[in-house]
Amino acid sequence: MSKQTLIISMRPKFLELREQRTYSEAQVKKILFGFARDLGCKWSDEELQQFVESVFDFD
Repeated sequence: MSKQTLIISMRPKFLELREQRTYSEAQVKKILFGFARDLGCKWSDEELQQFVESVFDFD
């Protein structure tokens, strides 16, 4: 992405708002993927997709 990448934990807020969602998980994943591309992420589609999927791999 850039010289420094900041990864923040969204899990606490995610769990808190899980029942109040306006967007589905699939929509959020597409939004995150597009946002990363808009910011100039140079990862391959597969790498970026795996990273986005990993954000949701907890339960």
